[in-house]
Amino acid sequence: MKNRKTLLLILLCTSLHVYSFSYRYINTENGLSSNRVFQIEKDTTGFMWFVTYMGINRYDGSEIRNYKLSIQDTIEEIYFPSTKMVKDRDGGIWIVLYTGKVFRYNKNIDDFECMLDIRKDLHSDSHIISSVFFDEANRLWICSNMGLYTYTPPPRTPVRTRF
Repeated sequence: MKNRKTLLLILLCTSLHVYSFSYRYINTENGLSSNRVFQIEKDTTGFMWFVTYMGINRYDGSEIRNYKLSIQDTIEEIYFPSTKMVKDRDGGIWIVLYTGKVFRYNKNIDDFECMLDIRKDLHSDSHIISSVFFDEANRLWICSNMGLYTYTPPPRTPVRTRF
């Protein structure tokens, strides 16, 4: 009986795992451009990307790098809560502003490049982007109040899709 209790105690002790969780609070004191975070993505290299009220931020586990998309646009146009962040088939990070500007992160220059401006390319100022998605063929689908568009990198011209 004593051996059974000892064996049960040993089995019980070895089967119990102590879980320890740790977390780090990331905010403006750590380098985040704003405490208002609207979207999060993880890329293929392990970086965490954040869309905040004041910009795009990349976190590598210890440091935060801030990115600005365009000096020509107002802060409301660029970092409005409706800014969309999406990953392509290869894990690349894309930012789509509600105004129709589409940016892609370029690892070689460690910055975002404007790949497309729907308003400019289609000569219309009334586009408001509501949703974006990359499909299996690596086409970017852009939903707006003016229709549905597809964009296949690297061409710069969107195609309006009618169903």
